[in-house]
Amino acid sequence: MMSASQLLPNFFPKESTRVFAGYYKSWPMRLARSRLYANYMGHKKLWQKRVNLM
Repeated sequence: MMSASQLLPNFFPKESTRVFAGYYKSWPMRLARSRLYANYMGHKKLWQKRVNLM
């Protein structure tokens, strides 16, 4: 079976493989950032609800 690094150049030109590799390396950070943001927004909404109840 061929590895992804061998398969990718057949499907995409070199530019997009480099972009893909960069995105693949950065996705944990992106995921963490979006999760933090979602948590922040969720807490904000909860806090607004709590304030409204008071």
